[in-house]
Amino acid sequence: MKLRNSNLTIALVMNLILILHCGKAQNPLSEGNSDYFGQKSPGAIPELFAPGIISTAEHEHSFPSFTPDRNEVFWTSIIMTVNRKYPAMILNSRNLDGKWSEPQFASFSGKYPDAEGCLTYDGNRFIFGSQRPVVSDGETKEDLDLWFVDRTSSGWSEPARINSINTDKQEMQPSVSKNGNMYFVGYFEIGRNNNGIYRAEYENGEYLDPVLLGENINTDQFQWTPFIARDESYLLFSGIREDGYGSGDIYISFRHDDGSFGKPVNLGPTINSENNERFPCVSPDGKYLFIVSDKKLFENDVNDPKTLYDLKDISKKPGNGYSDVYWVSAGIIDSLKTVYKRK
Repeated sequence: MKLRNSNLTIALVMNLILILHCGKAQNPLSEGNSDYFGQKSPGAIPELFAPGIISTAEHEHSFPSFTPDRNEVFWTSIIMTVNRKYPAMILNSRNLDGKWSEPQFASFSGKYPDAEGCLTYDGNRFIFGSQRPVVSDGETKEDLDLWFVDRTSSGWSEPARINSINTDKQEMQPSVSKNGNMYFVGYFEIGRNNNGIYRAEYENGEYLDPVLLGENINTDQFQWTPFIARDESYLLFSGIREDGYGSGDIYISFRHDDGSFGKPVNLGPTINSENNERFPCVSPDGKYLFIVSDKKLFENDVNDPKTLYDLKDISKKPGNGYSDVYWVSAGIIDSLKTVYKRK
């Protein structure tokens, strides 16, 4: 695809960040920040996040959503190797006395097809997509609706459907700002795959009617997997645009004083690639950007034939092209704010 001049600016910004932050990849379980599975903090080059724990040989299909204290995390995985009716499930892990628990089904997931979700700012509500029946003992839905669970003294509540948001079309991939306003993907007729990004204001404990974001965000191309900043100052999402690098790329749009979002900016070739990048998310402490990528860490092997044993071994590890979670310094976002805030 043809690149625009904005990508040159991105490249220059990334070169500066590389000089300031770049370091060698670290052992994911070496001594480091215990908030993030003991991994060393990444620099400006995306690195696999929690390989073998969150990034696995399976298909990771959401950003990791951490509680504010970073001691609990939720994410979605599609179990590619298991032939079962409900392959997409929400998993979680907890940091107890400095040791992370083995991943397991979230208490409210594992029975029906459940999709991507996110914690609210205080960590006491989890909102997610699901095809579960609307009524008890009903039929599994063909489309995804948005549901939520609340944290209680004894665990998580029973899932409840957000009736004011849901329709007979898709509602999925929520992200919530500090004040409770929710951004999500819903039906947009002219968008590719009918995907559009909506905003629903949260007032007096209820969501108001969703509003489709403007034409800077929603085009006849592809837009999905939104992430809204805590203060709603910017929106990250995955999109297919003319200035992209081959598939879905991560874009950022800064919000203007009138509430509209500016022209999206591609995060550049260090973050994006010819593969599909999606599910952007910034950690609760604002330090790290998470993305999901289909990149193959062995992609150059086409010129270096492997034995059958080697190929089988590659297929059982993250980086096999099924989709993995990567993390990188969030410094690029701060660097771009002053450049693109008013565009």
